[in-house]
Amino acid sequence: MKKSFLPFLMGMAMLLTILSGCNRETKPQVSATVVSVVPDIMSAELTLNTSCLTEYAYRYFSANETVVEDPAVIFATGTTGTLVDGNNTVLISGFEGQTEYTVVFAFKKDAENFYENNLIVNLTTTDYVEAFTAVETKYDGVKFHIKVPQSVKDAKHALRYNIGSLPMYLSYKYGWWTLEDAQFLINNGQQCTTEDRTLLYDNSNVEVEEIDPWSGEPMTTMLHTPFVPGEPLVFVAGEYALGEAEDNPWGMTVPDYFVALYDYEASWAWLDSQGGGWGPWAAEVDGEGFDEDQFWTGYFTRRYVTLPAPELLNANVDIKAEMGATNGTITITPDEKVYQYCYIVLDEGTYQMMLPMLDNNEDYLQWFVTSYFGMYQGAATQQGPVKLDLSELFYGVEPETDYHLLLTAMGDETGQTQKFYHEILTTTAKTLAAPVIEVKAINNPATGEGSPYDVWFNVKCTSQNAVSVKYAANYEREFGMMINAGYTYNDIVEMANSFSSEEVALINSAEGLNVTFSSMPDATTLLAVMAYNEEDTPNTIEEGSSAIAKASSLREPDKAKIDSPLFTSLLGDWTMSAPVRGTNYYYEKYDAGVQSCKVTISEGLTYPETLSEEVYETYKELVGMNKEQVDALYKEFKQEVDEFNAKLKGQNRLLCLGFGFDYPETEQHYATSFFTTESAFDLFCSKTYNGYDNESMIWDCGPKWYLEVKEDGSLVVPINSTRMYPLKSTSQTLYLMGLDLSEETMGYLGVNTDGSNFEFPVAVNDDMTGLSINPFTYADVPFYVQPMTLNSYGYGNISGYEILDAPTLTKGWSGSATAKSVKKSSSFTPAIERTPVKSANGVLAPVEFVAKSKTAFGAMKKYETVVLKKVDFEEGMRNYVRSYVSKD
Repeated sequence: MKKSFLPFLMGMAMLLTILSGCNRETKPQVSATVVSVVPDIMSAELTLNTSCLTEYAYRYFSANETVVEDPAVIFATGTTGTLVDGNNTVLISGFEGQTEYTVVFAFKKDAENFYENNLIVNLTTTDYVEAFTAVETKYDGVKFHIKVPQSVKDAKHALRYNIGSLPMYLSYKYGWWTLEDAQFLINNGQQCTTEDRTLLYDNSNVEVEEIDPWSGEPMTTMLHTPFVPGEPLVFVAGEYALGEAEDNPWGMTVPDYFVALYDYEASWAWLDSQGGGWGPWAAEVDGEGFDEDQFWTGYFTRRYVTLPAPELLNANVDIKAEMGATNGTITITPDEKVYQYCYIVLDEGTYQMMLPMLDNNEDYLQWFVTSYFGMYQGAATQQGPVKLDLSELFYGVEPETDYHLLLTAMGDETGQTQKFYHEILTTTAKTLAAPVIEVKAINNPATGEGSPYDVWFNVKCTSQNAVSVKYAANYEREFGMMINAGYTYNDIVEMANSFSSEEVALINSAEGLNVTFSSMPDATTLLAVMAYNEEDTPNTIEEGSSAIAKASSLREPDKAKIDSPLFTSLLGDWTMSAPVRGTNYYYEKYDAGVQSCKVTISEGLTYPETLSEEVYETYKELVGMNKEQVDALYKEFKQEVDEFNAKLKGQNRLLCLGFGFDYPETEQHYATSFFTTESAFDLFCSKTYNGYDNESMIWDCGPKWYLEVKEDGSLVVPINSTRMYPLKSTSQTLYLMGLDLSEETMGYLGVNTDGSNFEFPVAVNDDMTGLSINPFTYADVPFYVQPMTLNSYGYGNISGYEILDAPTLTKGWSGSATAKSVKKSSSFTPAIERTPVKSANGVLAPVEFVAKSKTAFGAMKKYETVVLKKVDFEEGMRNYVRSYVSKD
């Protein structure tokens, strides 16, 4: 048998060759050399040729750093990698542009032994190309380089720049307050440069100390909002020439780079063409529809950068929700690995409204919850378990509606490890029946009788399932005007008053709740009640339903008839005069001398027996009434006037028409027409007045006030803001009040604490041709007669000139007549708003002093729940933007 030794010998030769390549006994060639270095702006690619080395490590050092060459230190603190014999490519990043670096490489021959020779490479990175380059991003900020284009330098211009959160930037593009970038960069805290520079914006320099360019004083400037991991940022820069800022809101400026190379005229023209009319402030254009970049005539750039996303947190948060139709609870329980968590709950509408601020990117939700922006939208930070009640988070929880819980859990306070939760929670449909409310007018339960000055009702929930109850009480005509204006009874009550929890318990009882309201004599009060069950479902209130009742007060008893010559001697026209002072636009008071007005004293309101053809034509033209219908209406009007006059006579009173002193038009203020005299018949014939009924014309006409003859023959002016008609109520409701003129204790009185009248004593001269309305005294303080407007909060405002002393009346009038005033339905804003005056005795006239107050319909506003939430979101946006630009 033949054997071949040739293959064996060849194999042995090959094995020996392999074994001898790096055998220590044969002293192999260990080496490391640089083949090539290719630098870039912020990186460099190096090719190394190595032999018999297994690993490398490197560190790089700038020119001002101490170079470290110890291999152990390099491997412990540097970047490592594995090697193969031959060429190895290493990409080094983290450099800054146009900078010299020293790179030190250390090597290992095996797991235990370092190579004794380091490799040192010197390199210079290339220059920046773009105007903005993100040199380094980290969890709480960014280092960036600004390179001013040569064209900007050649023109001796500057770049104004800003970098900030994406929603901060988009908030300037949101809705009607759209702000162009050219203007946005004016509001950037004077950040501009004419030279290239590298800047670091992180949470160590949120605020910086600067010198105010206007005052020269030190000031704290908010350089940027605090940053968080994963936050999207926007860098904006534009070219500006040296000059002063236009339209500075403070009316002052200093020369700087404020003149944008931007065609505002063309930009505004384009925006107006899209349906605006006021440029960016009225344009119905969103950020995507408005390409403002095309209007820059100089350099402009916009760049986006996102901070590093956090690592995933190895922890859990348990979220449980119990949702009803109009309520819900959310229980949040984090485990022990969660240091803290940020959360927010949004309804569907607000959630969709917020997304454009996040560039419609739902991946940003995790960042949003933890951010400065999120804080301004209501995001909260919590440690440990928490239970949320939706009814405490929202004005009203809607049935069958999605609510978004956004929660970001964090492993530490920096948020470098996070876990995000987005839970969509849906409320259920309503299933429970609405409460059944029964309202009845009753007499005073204590006396079993009625009264001229108050009315009583019993309110009962016969289904006994009321959780909360609201009510509105006012005179019947006030309800009528609201209904005619388009409100429903439910609208009115929803905006009105609430019963207390104790009162709700009585309403659910078999006996119900007895409630009283003060009233003028011989007046009808309407009470409407709306109750809500546990699903927040109210009863529907309609005309004729059991949830509405009317109660009428008794006519005020006539006083004992008094025979006095005053009832005839005082009749006729008079001239009222008083020293007065005015208040200008700057709330400065000034002496206005003595003013006069016409007053007519009579036994009552008057009217002609027949109407002119002009009146018939007015009613036909405006409301389509024929002559017979107008005559019937006029007959009712005359009956109302006759009844008013009879009541006046029964109280031993004379009617006075005319009072008060309006402002003329001057440089101090606009003219006012508070006190234009209009009789009830004037209102009946008016083409602009639109009162609810005939009685309303008596209520609204004026200025009307009274002289009352007392049993002892003395004369007084009675006032009562709850039991008497107002002074006048066409454009606004005026009351005759008593005013303390001392600056320290200035207050008003309109009704006594027991509901009785205040009375100004009137001095009459011997021949009855002169009167003086003197002050009455309360708590040893004189109160002078003064017309005022009153609000539902109990504050009063002086109308027209302020009367400084007792007005005097002199028989006869030689002045000119005044023009008619505005219609009752017109909105009216006083030309001068003064500091509100408080009640001097705690009675908030015209709010009544008894158990419940009538509802002040004049203060009502009609809101939808979703509108309130939108207002909250928009206000949050405004506050967020203000917090950023307030440095300006």
